[in-house]
Amino acid sequence: MIKKITKFILFVSIIFSLTVCDKSSTGPSRVIACEGSPFSISINGPSAVTSGNNFEINISVNNVTGLVSAPFYLMYDPGHVSFVSATGGNFLKQDGANVTFLVSNDSDLGQVIVGNSRLGDRVGISGSGVVMNATFKAEVPGQVTFDIENARLVDGSGTPYVSQICSTSVEII
Repeated sequence: MIKKITKFILFVSIIFSLTVCDKSSTGPSRVIACEGSPFSISINGPSAVTSGNNFEINISVNNVTGLVSAPFYLMYDPGHVSFVSATGGNFLKQDGANVTFLVSNDSDLGQVIVGNSRLGDRVGISGSGVVMNATFKAEVPGQVTFDIENARLVDGSGTPYVSQICSTSVEII
């Protein structure tokens, strides 16, 4: 029961504490360092996918120190793709820590709300790695852009990161 209450409180606090970070649009799998900040969030995916096929988008953090929480919104165009599923990446749990990973998809808005946080003593992870793997189905031909919004990366002391956020585009053929 306490685990359920903790997960609910974590999810609610993530949703209400999200703030909009700087964002720039770049090409597929490219990361550009943010002026004044070495931290970034990148989206990696294929450059093209045939309609009717599933494909994976990976969300990574780069050059973080002591990261304990990585909530964000993954935005997509529901006119071209549909969300299938998502799993937490290995970055936050690489030392065996318990991690809560929560996902809520709004297919009308093309928005996947992600809560991803280490549980326990709040010791963070440093470096670079994948925080989420998302599977989409290519539906209608055209260019679809995936963006991160409302990202709030936080270290063990509760200090938020100011990070560069990159997007990626996938051609549905």
